[in-house]
This record gives sequence, structure tokens and C-alpha cells, in this order.
Amino acid sequence: MPQPARVSALMAVRDGSSGIDAALASVLAWGDHLLEAVVVDDGSRDDTPARLAAWQAKDPRVRVLGRPARGLVPALNEGLEACRGCWVARMDADDLASPHRLTIQAPLLEADPSLVLVDGQVRFFRDHGEVPEGMRLHQDWINAVIEPEDFDRAFSV
Repeated sequence: MPQPARVSALMAVRDGSSGIDAALASVLAWGDHLLEAVVVDDGSRDDTPARLAAWQAKDPRVRVLGRPARGLVPALNEGLEACRGCWVARMDADDLASPHRLTIQAPLLEADPSLVLVDGQVRFFRDHGEVPEGMRLHQDWINAVIEPEDFDRAFSV
């Protein structure tokens, strides 16, 4: 009997053909044989369903749930119910994950059962043009939240 998934990478996508291949490739590069990628296709009208079917056919770690378009939050909730991993790594269909994300974050969770969340640093980018100032400010804010007291300070308003 196969071992249960250690980490479920959860994505929801609608009309994401421009980024879904790179996003899935970056997740699967984590290389952990106890990883699954759960992708909820939220009613895509482009070639996203065909791309996802190709990924699912070539890698058994990829599971695709197709559904009519109902929005991001319902899609993520449906995907979360389907996740079999001990932990969930949230991704967007236009995200690129560091190949070291899982090797850094999973041991932290394993070492301290009181942890319920680990986060990481981000870098916003665009294929063409500069990242807008609002996104740069958000990136700076996210990357300043590192220690538990940073979370407390960031979320006490």
C-alpha cells in the first residue's frame, strides 16, 4: 500500500494556460515522492483543461478536479477537502515555487507540532514591464513578516 501524501500542493485555476505548466513544474521539482498536487480547474474556457490532463497523465502525483466556474474560494475549499497530505502548500496557477520550499518548510512543521503555519519569502515579477508599486509594497510587507511576533504585529489593527 502506498504511503499517504506528506504535502498537498493546492491550486485553483481558471483560464490559466499561460502559467499552469511552469507552476506545476515548479511544484513537482520539489521531488518529494510523498507529494501530491491537487489542482481545481474552476471552469476554464482556454486550453487549461487539456494541459492539466496532460500533467495528470504523465505524473501520478497530479490530481485534477474539474468543476463549473464558481469562484476561487469555493474552488479552494473543494480542493482542500480532496487533499490527502498532512500539510497543505498553497499555490496559485501563476506562481513559481522555489525548488527548496518543501525541504525547508516541512522539517519545521515536523520538528514543532505546535506550528500550524509556515510562510516564505516572495518575489513578484512580470514577463513584460515593471511590477506596479502597490505589488512591490505588498512584497516588502510580506517579506518583513518572519518571526511570530511579526505576525502578531502585522495582524493587530
